Amino acid sequence: MIRLGAWLRRVSITARLTVLFGLAACLVLCIIALHLYDSLDGQLKARDEDELVGKVELVRHLLSDMPSTEAIRSASRRWNDAFVGHPGLSLNLFDRDFHLLVRTGDRMVSRAKLEPLLPATDEPRRVDWFNVETGRPMHLVTAWAYPAGQRDRAVIVVLMLDRSEHGELLAWHLRQT
Repeated sequence: MIRLGAWLRRVSITARLTVLFGLAACLVLCIIALHLYDSLDGQLKARDEDELVGKVELVRHLLSDMPSTEAIRSASRRWNDAFVGHPGLSLNLFDRDFHLLVRTGDRMVSRAKLEPLLPATDEPRRVDWFNVETGRPMHLVTAWAYPAGQRDRAVIVVLMLDRSEHGELLAWHLRQT
């Protein structure tokens, strides 16, 4: 077996510098690829969060015209119309006692999982969440809303966005680098 030191002494300085330059270039390219991957992931996550917070505002606006939980339940067409064209986006509305008022999309959060995720203030709370049932990563936003401005009739807004599409895009990016 040839020792590395003996091999390096037999190879010219040009060959050694070429190997060293090649290794350094590979290292720099790997660092750039990882940085691009991380930047893309951050941008996709920020875009999703902005979209979900905008949807919370839309829900609050729609609730401003609805004075009761019965009105919220009976407006199912209005809720479905508001969220049409957003694949992977689900809305759940609950009353304070966690009774389901509205559900759009195919996902639902149980009370046990939802209680620790509720925001302490009126600001929406953003959570990266892994849905064990479907095996998919999700963005989850919870917020409080008040039908017709009635603070004593608070509604829990839960918006969930499937992130598996982003994972596929990031995996493709890694394969290309």
